[in-house]
Amino acid sequence: MIKDIKGEKENTRVELEVLVVRKDLKRSVKSQGIRLELDLRDKSGTIKGVVFEEADKVVEIIKEGKIYRIEGVINTFNKERRIIINKDAISLLKDADIYDYLPHTEKDIALMWEKLLGHIRSIKNKHMKALLKYFFLEDQDFARMFKQAPAAVMYHQNYVGGLLEHTLKVVNISLVLAKEYEEIDRDLLLTGALLHDVGKVKEYRVFPLERTPEGRLLGHIALGYNMVKSKIDNLRSIPGIGFPKIMELRILHMILSHHGRLEWGSPVVPMTSEALVLHYADVIDSKMWSVFEKLKQAEEQGDIWTDTIKSLDNIRFFNPASLKEDGEENI
Repeated sequence: MIKDIKGEKENTRVELEVLVVRKDLKRSVKSQGIRLELDLRDKSGTIKGVVFEEADKVVEIIKEGKIYRIEGVINTFNKERRIIINKDAISLLKDADIYDYLPHTEKDIALMWEKLLGHIRSIKNKHMKALLKYFFLEDQDFARMFKQAPAAVMYHQNYVGGLLEHTLKVVNISLVLAKEYEEIDRDLLLTGALLHDVGKVKEYRVFPLERTPEGRLLGHIALGYNMVKSKIDNLRSIPGIGFPKIMELRILHMILSHHGRLEWGSPVVPMTSEALVLHYADVIDSKMWSVFEKLKQAEEQGDIWTDTIKSLDNIRFFNPASLKEDGEENI
């Protein structure tokens, strides 16, 4: 794995299976030579690869978005770790799964999925349970995409399994608040929490990690609204199933209002207690993820303060882990 070789000594020979994210053929004015630069990654991280020999020929063979087995030696240039790749030791892995080489949740996706299904089983209302089962159990294409989708491109859980991880966090936070306020309809809040970001399966593509044309033009709130509305309409057309109109309105309102403010992308603001709790649960998880990621980076670098966090008005957070317990003089 890439993270395992970054600490290797200079000129150590390595062999890796990597995804080629980007390739760039560059010409040197000074040496009159050319080189092929590659951005390589697996789920553990990224590293640059460079091919010097017959770079103009190798560039025609290497394809972005494909996985290769490569061999080369570790090298440092301008304080950056890279691999000098042997042009004769590059082979395509035809049966490799691209999802195994992308940034990935550290949590077990199968276990998270079982927890999500457990939440669905806990719902007592037959209409809400039918709607959730329609999405997560009966629609296999949706279930597959939901397990793989990121929760965002930049701000939180932007990796394979990120949407599932974020959804469970929002569910858990929502349920804690529901225990404190008995006036809240637990089944309704849980249903909204599970469905609030379903539009993200259409808003984002995993590789390259970016918003789809549909996602850019409509956004996940509109996409999610349409997906949930369509499922409810289908359920309503099944004899003996039906779906109450007021319940439909309350669920759809939660989808539309979960960003909380018009300037944050919600077409309406929360106007039910369940919608308000969902909004704050969503905000808490996304913001705390950003904080913990920045704290992790600060700890790795030994810094007392994090970099600024854009989603939190460019605040820098204090990192006490960088200080010795008895080292008050370092503050």
